[in-house]
Amino acid sequence: MLEYNRIREKIFDNIFDIEKVICEKDLKGIIKIELDKRAEKINKGDEVFNNVQFKVFVEWLKKRFVNNDLDFVREVRNAFSHSQFPSISITNLPQITNAKANEFISKEQTQGYKGTEYISLSQQIYNRYCEIIYGSEKSKNKGIMESIKDI
Repeated sequence: MLEYNRIREKIFDNIFDIEKVICEKDLKGIIKIELDKRAEKINKGDEVFNNVQFKVFVEWLKKRFVNNDLDFVREVRNAFSHSQFPSISITNLPQITNAKANEFISKEQTQGYKGTEYISLSQQIYNRYCEIIYGSEKSKNKGIMESIKDI
């Protein structure tokens, strides 16, 4: 649980960085999307809150470049904000098999196992999440942050 909370904090730091870069790039665009959404809610009779939800930033990103990984970022952010894990269909990570669970139980006390051989589900999600946000030299992907700066 401690690791989950540590990674959860990192995810929120990354999200705040994205929101900051977008606002620095196009605050007027974010305000327009938000005001349009609020007007829609008012017309429907829905409750309006005085905070900008992350989906406004995702909409801004989707309008400017196509990136199928935005749904992954949104899903991870939403899951971790509710102390959950994102669905397997979003993460594309393999389910934990009985063999993997038994391996963990048998080796968890082995010195160095958790630091070298074992990569937790939280860490696997975060690694993928960072590749999408910051890019990866291995995959030659420049990431969302770099793409925002290029807009």
